[in-house]
Amino acid sequence: MKEAFPRELLEALSRYVEGIHSTEDIQLLETNLQQNPAFRKFFVCYLNLDAGIASQAAIESPEQLPGTVPADVVPFTTAGRADKRGTDSTVPLRKWLSVAAILLITVGVVLVGMLSNPTKEIKAEQLLAEAQHALTLPLERGYRVEVTGTVAYQEDPPQPEQMIVWTHGNRFRVEVANPTEKWAWGREEDGSIWIVANPNRGLKINPDEIGPALKRYSDRFALDWTSLISDLKQGADLKVSSGTAQQKSIRLHGQFRSGYHRSLLVSVDLELDPSSKAIRKATMVRTRPDQQQETSVFTLVEERPIQEDRYHLEGNLVRPFEILDGKAKTGRRRMIIGNRLGGGNHRWLLPGNNP
Repeated sequence: MKEAFPRELLEALSRYVEGIHSTEDIQLLETNLQQNPAFRKFFVCYLNLDAGIASQAAIESPEQLPGTVPADVVPFTTAGRADKRGTDSTVPLRKWLSVAAILLITVGVVLVGMLSNPTKEIKAEQLLAEAQHALTLPLERGYRVEVTGTVAYQEDPPQPEQMIVWTHGNRFRVEVANPTEKWAWGREEDGSIWIVANPNRGLKINPDEIGPALKRYSDRFALDWTSLISDLKQGADLKVSSGTAQQKSIRLHGQFRSGYHRSLLVSVDLELDPSSKAIRKATMVRTRPDQQQETSVFTLVEERPIQEDRYHLEGNLVRPFEILDGKAKTGRRRMIIGNRLGGGNHRWLLPGNNP
């Protein structure tokens, strides 16, 4: 049975997508997103469908899209037009929503059918542009990560049993689950790294304090899609292929040209959703400092409305809290890093002025 949602909620969602929402609309949407799992799923599907239609419309001219209304016709309104009684009227909102929904679903079905069976004519640059557009949606995506290599690397801490990387745009945070506790760490837009020591204490490491081992470790788990897509466009040879019959998708392989990538990436394989172009899976091969290769696989496990505060250290702590930044004693900060990332913590944090 199809899930029904209140009229005012659908109206708020429509205004949100059009960019004409009010503060009350945002409050209504946030309340339902928090309390109603069915609406959360509907919200994600609605935005993904809207993104797929928008990205395809940006590629093809309006007259090429099935069901497109000509530019000189104002859709879904009879304002200024006389009805049978000789008076002006406007199509009721309920009818407007029904017609709009039918058009959206019809065009969406056609586009999904087109994009679920990609042809050789699909260009890699086009796919990357659409994937980048999908990143602008107000969603955060969680990826399960697994790292494997030919041999273990001495600087690497043991990999936790469960690790989920959440990303939005060029920001990321990592949620770590061990048998005894859960904690998180992440990287800010300015390049600083933060680590949660306990619910009331956190560590912030400025960019000029980050040691080579910590930088390599954070680069391994960073899902900065914006930078990665830019690098693929500029420094990789690209190849597009289709997914399997059981798992419809579009796949893009990028082989970096020798000496291009600053993070020692060798190749990247992206698996894209055929309609929304969201990145379902990413496989990254990079060369380590010991010249061995390691493979990192990121698999999409969840999409949800973005939780903005969780991308900052303060949003992961409980008040009252303490933040140990560059002004704190180096010994206390090294101890936290050692507890979280393992022994030999001199490799993580560059020497500072504080004892």
